[in-house]
Amino acid sequence: MMKQKSYVLEVVDGISVVRFLREATLSDVFAALDEIVARGVTRRQLWIYSFGGNADSSELKMLAQKGIDLWPVPSKSAVVAPDDLTFGLARMYVVLFRKHEGLEMRVFREEPEAVLWLKSE
Repeated sequence: MMKQKSYVLEVVDGISVVRFLREATLSDVFAALDEIVARGVTRRQLWIYSFGGNADSSELKMLAQKGIDLWPVPSKSAVVAPDDLTFGLARMYVVLFRKHEGLEMRVFREEPEAVLWLKSE
């Protein structure tokens, strides 16, 4: 029996949109990253954690390195994290990601704000 995906991936206006359907695990995020690469990486990504997510510092470092290895430069990624825990974890992730020239990432509470930022030059 095939495991049901925990996310939906679609490309909207040149933005890869990953919408998690439950609390996201590290393996869920890695699966979404792999699918984005298989479909053809876009320079803009929107990650929506409506049900939250959880990771420890070593998992955040692994995730940041994978993103750095995969995303073309320049790239913009936005994370939508409505709950405090996921928002804080995403901000920690941004700090790890910021060290690399040409890769921009921001965290938002609301999806419309994130989309506006991704579409801005």
